[in-house]
Amino acid sequence: MVTGAGELRVEQQPALLLHRYRLKEAGFRLELWTRDYGRVALMARGEGRQPQRKRGAQSGLLQPFQPLMVSWGGRGSLPLLYTVESAGYLPPLTGSALLCGFYLNELLMRLTERYDPHPQLFSKTLHTLLHLESGDSLEWELRLFERTLLVEIGYCPDFEAVLSGAVAGEGEERYCYRYDDGFVPLSSAVGGCNGVVVSTTTIRTLISEQPGDEEVLSQAKRLMRYLLVRYLGPQPLQSRKMMEDQIRLRRRSVAAATPLLQMEAENQCDQIKEGRGDVRI
Repeated sequence: MVTGAGELRVEQQPALLLHRYRLKEAGFRLELWTRDYGRVALMARGEGRQPQRKRGAQSGLLQPFQPLMVSWGGRGSLPLLYTVESAGYLPPLTGSALLCGFYLNELLMRLTERYDPHPQLFSKTLHTLLHLESGDSLEWELRLFERTLLVEIGYCPDFEAVLSGAVAGEGEERYCYRYDDGFVPLSSAVGGCNGVVVSTTTIRTLISEQPGDEEVLSQAKRLMRYLLVRYLGPQPLQSRKMMEDQIRLRRRSVAAATPLLQMEAENQCDQIKEGRGDVRI
């Protein structure tokens, strides 16, 4: 709300930390993903400027992938964080799940606007984080998050319209999706498909949000990546670079292994790089 002095003051807002930057002794610049205000930038005072009873507590709570309750206020483009509290607990992310968490945060940083609220996308973010460490259909959870993100920011194709136009009783149909043409029956794609081939099974599975087989997962990954690339622009995703660095480290770690173990490790690395292994971002 806006106070009588013209200052913005927000109380007890559910939030997640996307990123924080050190501002020398002044404290931190925070990027938060909030339920009712979208992405916001705040300043958190350095510990030397806080009352002694608060020193360390605020910094300890400001961790990524944990639900928070925050209050802030002030004027200008960088309001001041007043209070932060824990709003629950999510299991710490490790390994591949941690890379996926960074991927979610990077997508939100790159594709959302400040003070543009998306409560449904906020809930989806919490849901996805909860399922990352459990490993339950991890790849599928990422695809569903990507689709929700694209729907919320207005960049997702109308899947329902494709199904409504499908020929009843003809079984599975295959479509070619291209930026300028949308979904076109593969049989009608002049010159072949220079976009992404997607079946009606994959489209139905994305709508129902029920996990599909390997072919569905593969098509969904290619489609989501094709859609995201257009709006992310030429700058590469740092989380994807981290994944590639992980692959290189795995290759080095087996350099002195037996030929059989080395072959197995190389195969795992290739699967990850192609999106067929345990990390699909």
